[in-house]
Amino acid sequence: MLLKMPQKLLKTAHYIELGSYQHWPVLIPQRIRLYTYEQIPLFLKENPYITDGYRAHLPSKLCLRSIFILSNETVNIWSHLLGFLLFFSLGVNDLSSVLPASGANREDYVIYAIGLFCFQVCMLCSVGYHLFSCHRSEKTCRRWLSLDYAGISCWHPGLLCTWDLLCFLL
Repeated sequence: MLLKMPQKLLKTAHYIELGSYQHWPVLIPQRIRLYTYEQIPLFLKENPYITDGYRAHLPSKLCLRSIFILSNETVNIWSHLLGFLLFFSLGVNDLSSVLPASGANREDYVIYAIGLFCFQVCMLCSVGYHLFSCHRSEKTCRRWLSLDYAGISCWHPGLLCTWDLLCFLL
């Protein structure tokens, strides 16, 4: 597999060994390294059962570039980002064609828009947290974690508020 990779790519990247996966080296961009649980800063040590694949000590620019590497946050980042994009497109479709075709009134649009907006805020805050949780500054990591919690808090009351409005109108 290494023989098929372009020489330019091999020169601009390096391999590291991940924990017990010595037979499975991970090719990552230059200046982005993956760490084991023992190697990461104390403020990133949340789950001792995730033993490797940690991104850490990165400036903001490299945090953004790390979206394209395989790490222990890859599924979190991409599932929330693709969920945001999917539900945004479905929401635009519903607001522009489904609700008008069903004869929805203004209250229906408001209820739908509130729920959709709260869900979108939650997804984007989560993407931001999982993307920037590897920042070199503990203060920045904590701010993104707070924003993630704020997004979750926005989504749940948004659902409750939407449900209460719906029950009131019915």
